[in-house]
Amino acid sequence: IPAGYDRSFAPLIMPQVNVGLFFGLEAAFRFVPFRFQGSRMDFFGIGLKQEINEFPLFKNIPLPVALAVGGAYQQFDLQTSNQSVIAKSRTWNFQMLASKRIGPFEPMVGYGIENTFARFNYIFEYEIPDTISGIPYEYINVQQDIAASMRNQHRYRTTVGCSLHMGSLFLHYDYNITPYRTHNAIVGVHFK
Repeated sequence: IPAGYDRSFAPLIMPQVNVGLFFGLEAAFRFVPFRFQGSRMDFFGIGLKQEINEFPLFKNIPLPVALAVGGAYQQFDLQTSNQSVIAKSRTWNFQMLASKRIGPFEPMVGYGIENTFARFNYIFEYEIPDTISGIPYEYINVQQDIAASMRNQHRYRTTVGCSLHMGSLFLHYDYNITPYRTHNAIVGVHFK
């Protein structure tokens, strides 16, 4: 990130609303805008998940685990204080999930595909020692245009996790195994 934030990891608190619809269909929405050291970050995501076991065709078939399929789209934008977009990222994914409710616990496993595209466009400013004038401790300001784009190296994601259901409150943790491993912790409240 231009000028750097001197961070080797990025914790992020993400409010999300999930709405249960019909036949086990669930829609999710998340949006976080915030400012940090003069920059503005916008994070937006939408998703759909369908519980296969809730389809009328499968409702009367006793399956040993609960099955679901889902997909999501996320976008991330980083702007400088003068409103120029210096980083833009778009991600989509599709995955299959299996879980088994055992009392209040619900272990789960998932596997899916994903694709991320990111673009960076900014001016990098730095100083170098002035070797031409010969004056000690003199520096030259240098500006360099940076324009780069990249795609993710790995298109597959495996997820393992567990939920703890306590009435209307639930806790969830999952670990995503990709080239950049992520930990997700969720505290949620059910409303019916």
